[in-house]
Amino acid sequence: MSYAKRMRQHFREYEAAGNPMPADLNDVYEWARRTGRWEPPIELARRAFVEDMSRALREDYFTDDTGHRVRAMHPAATTRNGAQYHLWQDARTATHAHMSAAFAGRRNGVVGDLKQLKTDVDWYNRTFADRPDIQLVLNFEDDIAELEAAEARAREVAGRRSRRVTSDVQQVA
Repeated sequence: MSYAKRMRQHFREYEAAGNPMPADLNDVYEWARRTGRWEPPIELARRAFVEDMSRALREDYFTDDTGHRVRAMHPAATTRNGAQYHLWQDARTATHAHMSAAFAGRRNGVVGDLKQLKTDVDWYNRTFADRPDIQLVLNFEDDIAELEAAEARAREVAGRRSRRVTSDVQQVA
């Protein structure tokens, strides 16, 4: 049985044991440890480090000269000896090939997430046909335009404040 299947089995056992649902995974962890169902695998430390590092790198942003918040670190998938790896590099120093692969990978991830979301919503709507359908719009052009407009307004307001502070400081001097 795969590790993921064992984890799902532990969750179902937690539920079958009469524990409160919906479940906080911190509570499931405590229960699994207390009942001897789960011990950390030896490889867990490496995976935890890689996941923590990946999360930290994904949160590394800089502000460009136009005031846009840009993600600095990007992973690009590569295959070595039949295994897939993600190689990370700063966008400011990365090759075009690396960034092209990184952006393609992110886009494919978004598409996969949206396909699964659509499958889940379609299932829900079919299964609970007596309830109003949950509408899912997958065209994000308007959402992106609204976000960009809000960011532009925020940069404009920040620029006015900055000019006002500079003017106030000059008057004091």
